[in-house]
Amino acid sequence: MKQRRAPGTAASGRRIPHPPLTASFRFALDGLCYALLTERNVKIHFIAGAAFQAWCLVVRPAPGDCLWAVAATVSVIAAELLNTAVERLADLAAAGRPHPLARLAKDVAAGAVLCTCAGAAGAGLYVLASTYPWHWLVFSRVHWQGAAANGFLLLALAGFAGRAQWRKTWLLAESRRWGGEADGGSGDTV
Repeated sequence: MKQRRAPGTAASGRRIPHPPLTASFRFALDGLCYALLTERNVKIHFIAGAAFQAWCLVVRPAPGDCLWAVAATVSVIAAELLNTAVERLADLAAAGRPHPLARLAKDVAAGAVLCTCAGAAGAGLYVLASTYPWHWLVFSRVHWQGAAANGFLLLALAGFAGRAQWRKTWLLAESRRWGGEADGGSGDTV
C-alpha cells in the first residue's frame, strides 16, 4: 500500500518551507497593485470607493451606515480582484486562443462583479438618502466611530494607490536599467 505524505511535504519527505508572513502580505499587495495598474474597472471602483468614503468622512452618517459604506466599498474591490484573477487564469488555460469556456468563465466573473456593484449601489443610495439633508460635519465629534472606519479605509485606499504608483515607477526604472520592458506591473522584467 502506498504511504500518504503529510501536508506541506515534498515527494522526498522534506518539509516545504512557507514564506514568512511579511512576504505573504507583500505578495498580496503586489497582486492588488497589479490589478490597480492594469485594470480600468479596478481604477474606477477605487476612485468611486475613495470618493464615497471621503463623503462619509465629511457628512458623518451614523456608525451603522458607515459600516455599510465600508462593506460595500471593500466587497466591490474584492470582487474586481477576483474577476481579474479569473480572467488571467482563463487566458492562461486557453493559451491565448479564443475558447468558449474561457469566455464563459470571464462572463460569469464579470456578472459576479455586476451583482456586487448593484448591492453596493443600493447600500450607497440608502446611506445617501438616510442622511439627507446633508450637513458638513468634518470637524465635529458627531459619529466619530464611523468617521474613524471611513478614514481608515480612505487611508488604506490611498496607500494602495501610492504603492501601485511606486511599483510602476520602480518597474520602469528597473526596465530602463536592464534594457528591457516592464510587463505591466507584476514585478518581473522581460
